Amino acid sequence: MAFFQETINSSGELTDAAKKYANSEDISQVIYMYGHGGTGKTYGAKQIAQELDALFASVKCSELASPYKDAASMKVTAFFDSIVDAANKNPNRKLVVCIDEFDSILKLPGAGGDKDADKVRSALLPGIEAVTEKCKNVIFVATSNYSPNHPQIDSAALTRFLRLKMELPDVTQAKALLKMYMGQGDYIDPKVFESKAFEDFAQKLVDGKYSSREIEKMASAGKKAFESSLKGVKDADLSLHKYTVDFLEEGKKKIGDAAAKSDILIID
Repeated sequence: MAFFQETINSSGELTDAAKKYANSEDISQVIYMYGHGGTGKTYGAKQIAQELDALFASVKCSELASPYKDAASMKVTAFFDSIVDAANKNPNRKLVVCIDEFDSILKLPGAGGDKDADKVRSALLPGIEAVTEKCKNVIFVATSNYSPNHPQIDSAALTRFLRLKMELPDVTQAKALLKMYMGQGDYIDPKVFESKAFEDFAQKLVDGKYSSREIEKMASAGKKAFESSLKGVKDADLSLHKYTVDFLEEGKKKIGDAAAKSDILIID
């Protein structure tokens, strides 16, 4: 199973906590990275790998599950064998392994867990400990929508994990994301980004707890609304029509309330 690849360069930024971690000489080998959906947890794991010039692998817990007897443990064993093999072949380089949907194996009885997840858990948690003991150049980043203090989560299983929280965007980040996803062109007046209406809209997104993924969808929906408004407009008059904050408002209506606003996966 070829899990590992070179990390892909990106222009994104790590959270302050992640930056501190990536630049630390005392690097934990097991990390629990949590936050609302759409905050870029997997992307953050890639960035940590990039900061460390590490190889990167990613797998979802659901990909390791199976309803068939012993199949889950065989998948997990194959997964760890590939990690150990890669670690041995690259002894002077870090390997960052991202395990998504980690909360699915941490749910307490009666909190929505299932037998397939239990099979993965019984193989995955001991396997992580065994690999980190054997291969000091391997770092596991487990991502989850759940706070480690959430009542549905077995916090005892996370005792050895360093905990990093991925925050929702603040106003500055929301404005930067909107600007990036709105794109550039004659259809946008640069002054719109300096307007009070734009600032107020970004603040509205922060207050509404919109994630970076939702902001991307919102900007895309707003752009489609703008393009629809141009239908029937003569070519000579196109320059008179500009993308304004009103179209972002249209995009916001299209995607509805932020998932974090009513999300049962409470983050502390």
